[in-house]
Amino acid sequence: MKLKKVYANDKERKADQRRGIILCLLMNVCVWLLDYLYRLDLMRLVGPEWSVWVQAFPWLANGVVWLLALIFRPHIAYGFVLCIGATFAFVFAMGAVFIGSCFIAVALTFAIGEFAVYLWLIAMIGGGLFVLIKSLNFVVKWWNE
Repeated sequence: MKLKKVYANDKERKADQRRGIILCLLMNVCVWLLDYLYRLDLMRLVGPEWSVWVQAFPWLANGVVWLLALIFRPHIAYGFVLCIGATFAFVFAMGAVFIGSCFIAVALTFAIGEFAVYLWLIAMIGGGLFVLIKSLNFVVKWWNE
């Protein structure tokens, strides 16, 4: 009996990668909600002695799910890692837009005065929309391959 999934073609691999992305998003939203409820003190029954385990739960849950997926369905694990990597890339790009627009606004503050704040806002919205549209275009293109 084989434990690891044997894929017949690329279509099955791609479907499992998509499942991995969806699994990563859903699982991390659920884990975030549990963590949020704990921090709101709605889970008083747990007690302070369990707080370390509650804080480690997202790491443990992600690690266990990823490891099980890697053992049994490796392309789900690839999709899981792809989702985390794409999230980091998106956040990095948005941070670069923020830093770049701040540099532009600070550099032009001496030349144009208070109007630099509006220029910063325009640069933030424009750059953010550009990164968002490019990211969504990339995701849709990959998803439909």
